[in-house]
Amino acid sequence: MKNTVFPAVVFIVSVSVVYLCSDSGLLGDAVTISPHIALASAVLAFAVCLKFNRSRISFIILLMLFWFLRNSIPYVVAIPSKEFAAFIAINLFYVVVTRERGVFSVHGLKKTVIVLLQLFVLYQLTHVRRDFYFDSPNLLMGVIRLMLNSGYHVFPIVLLLIAATKNMLVDKSNDLSAVLGVTGGLLVISALGIPFSGLTMTAAFLLTFAGVLLSIHQISYIDELTGLPGRRAYNEYTAMLRSKYSIAMADIDHFKKFNDTHGHDTGDEVLKLVAKVLSTVGGGGKPFRFGGEEFVIVFSGKYKEYTEQHLENLREKIEVTPFVIRNRKKKKEGQGTKKPGKTKSLKITLSLGAADSRDGNNPVKVMKLADDALYKSKKAGRNRVTV
Repeated sequence: MKNTVFPAVVFIVSVSVVYLCSDSGLLGDAVTISPHIALASAVLAFAVCLKFNRSRISFIILLMLFWFLRNSIPYVVAIPSKEFAAFIAINLFYVVVTRERGVFSVHGLKKTVIVLLQLFVLYQLTHVRRDFYFDSPNLLMGVIRLMLNSGYHVFPIVLLLIAATKNMLVDKSNDLSAVLGVTGGLLVISALGIPFSGLTMTAAFLLTFAGVLLSIHQISYIDELTGLPGRRAYNEYTAMLRSKYSIAMADIDHFKKFNDTHGHDTGDEVLKLVAKVLSTVGGGGKPFRFGGEEFVIVFSGKYKEYTEQHLENLREKIEVTPFVIRNRKKKKEGQGTKKPGKTKSLKITLSLGAADSRDGNNPVKVMKLADDALYKSKKAGRNRVTV
């Protein structure tokens, strides 16, 4: 949730401060930004989203742009601002609860048609059938009015909070969190009566753009399964090491047997468990997932004599950490759900090998020597540390 709240707070505070200072004449015209710059920033964010298949963010950017330009769009300008804000929130919620299906696709076309149909109905209600919408004693119409015309955008903000909660629990997408935070910020400043200027929308689109870039960075550098930094992060980290450091290689013993006997899902759970333990390494060590069942731990500014005890602690912790799998009985014909079967406890062990910068003159050489030390641990019976 903090990935949604933080951009929202930054956006609201910055825009409010600039608006108040500008309105009071303290900043003059120094912060005036042309709407064309806002459009350019929207196009930039939209293009990046398309490039990296962020269709949901793309649709939200289009909704934000639609909101910004609504006073220039025939018929749409006739829709009252509160109802239009509710329309934005409803469709933002709709986009968030759907999957990434592309913008220029059948699914994207379906979303576009649904949005346009809502606009048509909203225009008919609030403009063509204005008396019916605003004055009808019908209970259902009264509920619709209460939702769409709520003070301080209560209904849109509630919808946004539901969408943010869904993202936090299910999608866990940082870029979606950022754009939800920015959209929430737009709702708040709209409720405060701050106009959507070129400055406001440029800030919104650029914050969205930054959120997408940060998410792409995370995907590139963080291993999705274990949550540890990956090989690319390792390469960049070791490139910045100074003359004194240690590198340890760690390998899960008999990992192939886990996969062959219990399936790849169980193998993935083993990797997650080991990664969780490795993330607790002491002595300033930084763990990485190198690939497969191999992990690397780098100790900057430490020689291997210092790191040996920390590696031994990791080995012992892995050995005593229980890993329980539950076998589910296959359902027989005519039965409903599968019944829980017997539980089985598996023993996981780790072999490690370490070398330091005294052994090699660069990280590639040191890592090769650490891999040799790991091989010695394997050959000596596994479940041990060799330095």
